[in-house]
Amino acid sequence: VGPLSQLWRRAVRRGEFPSAATRRQARKAVGWRYVRLDSAQRSATLLRPGMRFDLGGIGQGFAAEEAARTLRSLGLTTFLIDIGGDVLAGNAPPDQPSGWRVAIDTAYGQGATLLLKNAAVT
Repeated sequence: VGPLSQLWRRAVRRGEFPSAATRRQARKAVGWRYVRLDSAQRSATLLRPGMRFDLGGIGQGFAAEEAARTLRSLGLTTFLIDIGGDVLAGNAPPDQPSGWRVAIDTAYGQGATLLLKNAAVT
């Protein structure tokens, strides 16, 4: 997803939403089907022009899952984990049975509130 990550980081810095054509172009260089893995050579080949790896989210997601696994192993099922904007929710808190309230804000001043229960968002 490197091209999309790069596009959105640039959009946030500039404070301007990318055009539909720019988004389409970035999406053409995204997808696991366009990566060739060679286990014998221990290599990866990106098959589309403009492709880039972006492994940041994998690391944060992995860390959040490991933290949740540890909490569950200790018998804790009600939790909310935030690792750099990756949010993982366990069971809903007792006083909010519909879920954890997670506020989302954008660089464009728009916002929303999500209710998370046994779900994740990044």
